[in-house]
Amino acid sequence: MDINLRRAATLQDQIKQFISDISLDPSHEAFDISLTQVESAERILYSLRDRVGKANVDSTVSTLLTRRVQLNNIISRYERLVRQGKTEFKDNLSNFRKERVNISEQILELNISTNITLPEEDEEILISYHIL
Repeated sequence: MDINLRRAATLQDQIKQFISDISLDPSHEAFDISLTQVESAERILYSLRDRVGKANVDSTVSTLLTRRVQLNNIISRYERLVRQGKTEFKDNLSNFRKERVNISEQILELNISTNITLPEEDEEILISYHIL
């Protein structure tokens, strides 16, 4: 099953929620089943994270995310300067904000257009856990 990066992020959240909802009380009669479910869900989660990480690098999402963080720091610095009355930095601030918006749009487009493959076995397990 192919899913885009945006759906993969949501799926990771759903898997984490599934794991946290399982009671691992050793005195419970279904403890072995619960433990098996947690372990298989964690295996799928980390496999999914690995696939997403590789796709982020291959699609340049990682590079864009890094640049956006850098721009956030620069923008914060320039905003302080402008608030202190250094109006000569307004144009630069505006340009950095525009670049950040542009990068965010590129990231969104890549998150929608970049796919990863969820192995059939993982898909079947997630369906049986009512996650998919």
